[in-house]
Amino acid sequence: MDFHKTKMEAYEKAINLSKQHKSPFSQLKISSQMELLHYQSQGVKRVTILSAGGCENCKHQGGKIYHIQDALKEMPIPNRTCTYHLHKRNKKYVFCRCAYIPEVD
Repeated sequence: MDFHKTKMEAYEKAINLSKQHKSPFSQLKISSQMELLHYQSQGVKRVTILSAGGCENCKHQGGKIYHIQDALKEMPIPNRTCTYHLHKRNKKYVFCRCAYIPEVD
């Protein structure tokens, strides 16, 4: 499976859903899962949450380190308490911009 391609397709769908004033959360979750699976397939053991430019709720998650298995189980991002709105006209649904970055030993 091409994890990166699937990740990007899900992310694009999330953007389009947001533009249509629909919830992008499920597609953001798939995108994050694919990102983790890609890292796992590359031998990465741990990831850090990057929350630069995120809302205050996401900033609290920034820098947290997870083992890949724990991140896949807990799915801390997309952040369910995120308050960021990608499109100014879509105030109903939020769009978490947090991402995982691999931890290097």
